[in-house]
Amino acid sequence: MTRPMTRTSTSLALTLLLAGLIPAGVHAQSTSPDPATTAAPYFAENSMNVFRRFTGDGVKTLEFYGQVLGFGSIGAVGGVSRYQVGPSQLKFTKAGANTKFTRGGINDAAGVRLWTMWFPDEEVLAKRFTVHGLPAPAIRGP
Repeated sequence: MTRPMTRTSTSLALTLLLAGLIPAGVHAQSTSPDPATTAAPYFAENSMNVFRRFTGDGVKTLEFYGQVLGFGSIGAVGGVSRYQVGPSQLKFTKAGANTKFTRGGINDAAGVRLWTMWFPDEEVLAKRFTVHGLPAPAIRGP
């Protein structure tokens, strides 16, 4: 059953219709950032995900990165051991028995060649090395 429109309902409907046509008030918006002159800001990453496949003794490899260097283990997932290093993660997995690695210069093989690490306390780091039967590292300053 439909009711006929009354004068009140007609006025209300007309008011709502007209209110939708009136522009809303001006709202403050943040200004757009200055346009970048290069694409670098869009590709900058302040962390890394480094994967390392290792051969040999996995227990010793993981002990070195975890207990000796002191990187915090964040657990293993699907056979990948993970360590938190600042905002970055080191991920380790055992290489297959028949895996062949290409060794050589920077143009001969892919992979991380050099990764600089900073440690806040040389004495603490040296002690962790010697406690694990390793010679203390030679630390070079900047």
